Amino acid sequence: MKTVTQSREMGRKNGNGGGNGDGGTNTPDVAAQVTAELKRIGEEVGAKQQEFQSRLTELEQKAARRGAGGAPGIVDTKSIASQIKGTNELAMFLKGTTPTTGKMPLELKSVVSDGTTPNITPFAQTVPGIQAPLVRRLTIESLIPSTPVTTGAVQWLRETTFTNNAAAQKKQLDTKAESDIKFESKSATIATIAHFVTASKQVLDDQNGLQAYIEQRLRYGLDLATENQLLNGDGAEGDIGGLLLPGNHTAFVGTGLGKTTPLDYLRRAKTQLQKAFFIPTALIINPTDAETIDLLRDDEGRFLVAPNSPIWGMAPVVTEAIAEGDFIVADFPNSAVIWDREDASLQLGYVNDQFIKNAITLLVERRLQMSVTRPAGIIYGEFATAG
Repeated sequence: MKTVTQSREMGRKNGNGGGNGDGGTNTPDVAAQVTAELKRIGEEVGAKQQEFQSRLTELEQKAARRGAGGAPGIVDTKSIASQIKGTNELAMFLKGTTPTTGKMPLELKSVVSDGTTPNITPFAQTVPGIQAPLVRRLTIESLIPSTPVTTGAVQWLRETTFTNNAAAQKKQLDTKAESDIKFESKSATIATIAHFVTASKQVLDDQNGLQAYIEQRLRYGLDLATENQLLNGDGAEGDIGGLLLPGNHTAFVGTGLGKTTPLDYLRRAKTQLQKAFFIPTALIINPTDAETIDLLRDDEGRFLVAPNSPIWGMAPVVTEAIAEGDFIVADFPNSAVIWDREDASLQLGYVNDQFIKNAITLLVERRLQMSVTRPAGIIYGEFATAG
């Protein structure tokens, strides 16, 4: 109201009085009407406020009466535990007596197999997943560096012979020494390693996780075949030329050895690599030969090799991929390379009339090849049959 009055006074001072522009003539008292309306609204708000306050007071009083629990018609909201706590009845119940007889009878009935009690077989608890057998550790591939390729074949050039005749020139105009270097071209077709399993569409839909389990087993089988190829592949059409293929390694030379324990053979193989300027990084042996080495003792019965320790500074790779009695000592990073054309992948499809039979083929395959660039960096030998 104060604002409206001030506005009118300012209008009069400015000469327009809030009029219609005819020299200050006033229209009907709009300010008075606004003031009256504001007053009416204020009275209504006040009445509502008073009503709300009365209701709030009434609710507080009801809550207080309920908390007391003594007013008629009011439900006691205390918990059951708080109502019976400390009563004589509870104390007598805990002692096993009642207020009237002083005793509390307790009848026990046993369930017996009397021919009338039904034989109940409980449901078996289902253990999720499928218990797969333990698998062989795959280690050969991790020893060899790999590089990707984008073609179906690889070709490389490697040196076979270097005749170094470098020498000082005795006199001016004398013919200088001539050396000789020979090379050979090597090539290999990318190998495809694959296998598949056929299953009904219903079983794959009905058994949760079965497809993932089958894929996992297929991938393991693929990796197992790949490891065997990397070590024992014969290099024939479609196969990988493995480390044990003639021409992909250098034979162990054991002449002049005194003792013939496996440790002596491995140490001589290391020397053979070092003389060829390689750095021995790992050795591959069969679990049976690893056991023989672990059980070697001196004359006083002390073990010669500590458990899980390097052998002559080389990391032992124990695997059944290599036959018992054989061993490999190598500088893998500088001697071989794996050419990766396609990683292992899973494909699902229909073969022949599988579509109308609701059958699905799950196929896992991989494409790769390996080349041995320096056969002198891979020493292959056999332990003596008599230790």
